[in-house]
Amino acid sequence: MKIDTQDIKDMVQQSIAETDAFIVDIEVKPGKVSIFLDKPAGITIEECSKVHRHLKSEIDDEEFFERYDLEVSSPGMDRPLKVIEQYQRRLGSELNVKLQDDVKVSGVLKTVNENGITLEVQGQKETDKEEQIIDFVNIKEAKLLVNFGSRSKKKKVK
Repeated sequence: MKIDTQDIKDMVQQSIAETDAFIVDIEVKPGKVSIFLDKPAGITIEECSKVHRHLKSEIDDEEFFERYDLEVSSPGMDRPLKVIEQYQRRLGSELNVKLQDDVKVSGVLKTVNENGITLEVQGQKETDKEEQIIDFVNIKEAKLLVNFGSRSKKKKVK
C-alpha cells in the first residue's frame, strides 16, 4: 500500500480548518506516518489527539493501520523550523541558521516576511549588533537556540 502524502495533508487540513493550527511537516517512513502541527500559541496534546482521532475515522483502510503507526504531535524545540508560521511564532528568539553554503549564523530573530528573515547578529565589537537579512531560499536549516541559562554554582556544605 502506497501512502499519498497529499491525501493525508488534505485530511489534516480538513481537521484543523476551523482552528489557527497549521501543518509543519508530514514524514512518511517505513512503518510510521508522523504529522507535526503547531499553533501561534503552541498546540496542546488534546488538539493533537483530536486530529489523530479524525484521521483514524477518515482513513477507511484496515491495511494502513496494520502497516503504519500514526503519530500526531508538535514539532518539538529541537526540530528545524520548516514553515513561515514557525518563524513568526519565534520572533525575539535566538536561532542557529545553516545557510545553503554551510555557513552558520546565529542571532535574534527580528522580522519575518514572505521572502525571509532578519537576524540581529553580533558585530565586530561585543557591543555592536548588526542586522542580517536572509532569504528563505538560502536557508538550509534553522533551529531554535535553546538556552537553559547559566548553571548556578552549588554551594559546598560544611
